Amino acid sequence: MMFITNKRVQLPSFVTFNHIKLEVVPKFKLLGITIDRKLSFNDFSVGLSSAINKKHFAIKRIFYLADSVKLQFFKTFILPYFDFGLSLIIYFSKYAIHKLEKTYYNCIYKLFKINVNCFDVFGVNKKLEDLNLNSFQHRVFQKLTLFAFKIKYSLNAPKTLKEVLDCKRKTYSHNLRETSKEYISQLKNNSSYGDLTFKSFFAKFFNKQDELLDIFLNYNFADYDSFKSIFLSKIDILLENFLYIFPRFGMNINLKIF
Repeated sequence: MMFITNKRVQLPSFVTFNHIKLEVVPKFKLLGITIDRKLSFNDFSVGLSSAINKKHFAIKRIFYLADSVKLQFFKTFILPYFDFGLSLIIYFSKYAIHKLEKTYYNCIYKLFKINVNCFDVFGVNKKLEDLNLNSFQHRVFQKLTLFAFKIKYSLNAPKTLKEVLDCKRKTYSHNLRETSKEYISQLKNNSSYGDLTFKSFFAKFFNKQDELLDIFLNYNFADYDSFKSIFLSKIDILLENFLYIFPRFGMNINLKIF
């Protein structure tokens, strides 16, 4: 049993239910994701970073090899760790996000000697261009957008999640003229925790980015490649908007490269 709470309370070690003694735990692992009682995902990000660092320790012998070989290693054995459970990053604490960010940029430094300090997100993208890699923020934004697109248009996506991305049309009156616009409905939240729900996050994600919402609504699953192409062609300006709307995903400037 695990109590979900952010309060500092004294919790029991065991709970008896139907004459069965249940251990009370501070965290547990579900489908490879460590869930803690504060739902911060800090333990998950720390564990993931530790697993990635062990991979680095195991490959010290290949540092004399060409960058092309190290790049292939990075894409094959390291990047999948970052992509694992990435859709859950919308629930992560700022600490958990920056922990993964730091690990990502340390990987870049260790393998390719590229220090990203003193660069913003777009400067990092420029530095990594020759390797066909992107900044951590770029990767997160791209994955979240494509994840939402697949949920909305794939027939196999969970119905409860598809309904969250259903759109409504709102009519505006201006200078005796009426215009209408589609938007993703959003519930009013009574606390900051409500903003961390799937529905609230993606409503804010699209409704505050008109250009992204227009692209999102003008394609279907059969046009996935076309959607991805037009999205990637505009990703720099869209990413800038995303980081403005969700500053907790912004780059942690004082990264300590080790």
